[in-house]
Amino acid sequence: MLKRIIRPGIVLLMGIVFMALSNPSEEKFLNKVSQKYGAVHGGTNFTNADLLQMGESRRQSYFIFSTYEYEFGTIGVRYVGFLFSVFHVESYREEDPQKKERDEVLAEGLM
Repeated sequence: MLKRIIRPGIVLLMGIVFMALSNPSEEKFLNKVSQKYGAVHGGTNFTNADLLQMGESRRQSYFIFSTYEYEFGTIGVRYVGFLFSVFHVESYREEDPQKKERDEVLAEGLM
């Protein structure tokens, strides 16, 4: 009876430890950002140091997986890392705050 509980427990524990150790580093996320940027912009590649200097990088680790966000000005990308792999979640563009303010002023002037 005890073996029926211990064996699956050990396997589960080993699986969790493996997933935690395979959680991608920030360097792996930055490599993916550089690779995707190069594919979109004609083969231009940046080093990780260049990317960190140009934009803002945030990585959140949740033990067995991690999330990553890179922003450059008003554009950004989000990734999820799991089992040595990095998966693209979304690309986004935030609206320019100055343009939004101008639109609001114009709308008020029309009323």
